[in-house]
Amino acid sequence: MKRKAKNVLKKIFNADDFGMTLGVNAAIVRAYNEGILNSASLMVNQKYAAEAVALAKKMPNLAMGLHLNLTNETPAANPEQIPLLVDSDGKLKNGFVNLLLLSLLRPRAFKQQVEIEIQAQVQKYLATGLKLQHIDGHRHVHLIPAVFKIVQKIG
Repeated sequence: MKRKAKNVLKKIFNADDFGMTLGVNAAIVRAYNEGILNSASLMVNQKYAAEAVALAKKMPNLAMGLHLNLTNETPAANPEQIPLLVDSDGKLKNGFVNLLLLSLLRPRAFKQQVEIEIQAQVQKYLATGLKLQHIDGHRHVHLIPAVFKIVQKIG
């Protein structure tokens, strides 16, 4: 007599900001090694992203995703293509509220420029050779309806 398989609930413990700082990278490695963490989200346009990629490749059971960053540091796209998103130094300049307002006040330009930046981040992620298992957003930018639609389209 065969037994019915019980429903198995998989728990996902995800850490974001992978690649942002050396401390974040070290904490993610430690949590993975201690069996606490099984997923992480990489910020491809951060200073320590290359180190995070090298570390991720040494953690074969760590599910990896892209942590979209539209708010901090350097964009993945050419800053000249995304003037609404960057300051005069070419750094990302908007927080969540400003991005939401831009999506409402300048919808066409906002959508075009955000799509350019998201595409650039996805391409940069794919170039790492890591499997892309999920996409989420730094500071919850993926919850802005226009950004969410772009993520759906690209994903």
